[in-house]
Amino acid sequence: MLANALKEEGLLPSLHHTDKIPGENKQTANIQLGIYFADNIPLLNHSNFPALILEPGVIVNPTDDVRVRSYQFKAKIVNAISKLK
Repeated sequence: MLANALKEEGLLPSLHHTDKIPGENKQTANIQLGIYFADNIPLLNHSNFPALILEPGVIVNPTDDVRVRSYQFKAKIVNAISKLK
């Protein structure tokens, strides 16, 4: 639902996690929506609750770094999250 809401705001997923490099090469659950399986995330390993991680940009990419800092980009994320019920 969140991925669809983000897409409706015009935010498209980055597919950098599919890169065949060490630390990436993640298996996708839905590549069109940018949803990956990530079963070994230390922060979530001991959680008793379902969880998701929203990664709105890749700040090592200079273009993304500028974009994710903008008010307009943040507003799109807030709008997408506020649509969830």
